[in-house]
Amino acid sequence: MILHSAAFYKGPLKLAILDLAGTLLDFGSCAPAGAFVQLFARLGITLTDAEARGPMGMPKHDHIAELCRLKTVRHQWEEMFGKPVTDADVDTLYDGFIPLQIDVLPHYSELIPGALESVSAIRRRGLSIALTTGYNREMMACVLERAAEQGLKGDVALCADDVSVGRPAPWMAQECARRLGIFPPSACIKIGDTLVDVQEGRNAGMWSIGVSISGNMAGMPIEKWKTLDAQQQEAIRQTAAREMFRAGAHAVVDDITECPAVIDTLNARMAAGGEPDSSDGSYI
Repeated sequence: MILHSAAFYKGPLKLAILDLAGTLLDFGSCAPAGAFVQLFARLGITLTDAEARGPMGMPKHDHIAELCRLKTVRHQWEEMFGKPVTDADVDTLYDGFIPLQIDVLPHYSELIPGALESVSAIRRRGLSIALTTGYNREMMACVLERAAEQGLKGDVALCADDVSVGRPAPWMAQECARRLGIFPPSACIKIGDTLVDVQEGRNAGMWSIGVSISGNMAGMPIEKWKTLDAQQQEAIRQTAAREMFRAGAHAVVDDITECPAVIDTLNARMAAGGEPDSSDGSYI
């Protein structure tokens, strides 16, 4: 038997698939976290911000289902209603979540500092831009409208409603590439601020970059982040990086502004035969 592992595609990158909240806008990914906390509070159930952020990046219906599996939530639910959470309860919660989320989205759709310039820099490197989100179609439309008002547009935009299964499944990332006619997967880079973003990119056979500070991993608005001293910031950065590398990230950045340089590094690595699924155990 002869095994041959040389890369058949040696660059350059053709497509950047970018998450929205926490990656391009809404520093800290505050809109969804707050809406989840409010949703359960209406029922008299306490949900911490950290708990609300745990499944972040998944389709919102799946996210709610995961929250309902938390021991703390299950206990409070059974104390309140005298029975376990059912699938019908999750559906009802999701129906109640939608207007809560849509109501706050316009207030949490400001572009992350440097996002517009960074997307332009990525385009200048010859990449198309795809925008993806765990929001449903109605929520995404609201966010895209606000993004466009600030000058940000993608070549394609997909949400959880556009695929059969959301993150960490690869279908949304792969559908972006399919719609734009871009292949192979190693010519694509997925950039996002949650662990399931990272896993989605890896599952799709793409390069996968984790965003550690501007989104869900640090989980705080930019004003709060700036109040932390350097030691506190570094501790959060290191914790986020460890988790994202454990999830499979090829690289971890603070925010989108570092991604053009990552793309340059990846293009050089690919020209030398590197590929996303290489088994050499190295990261950029």
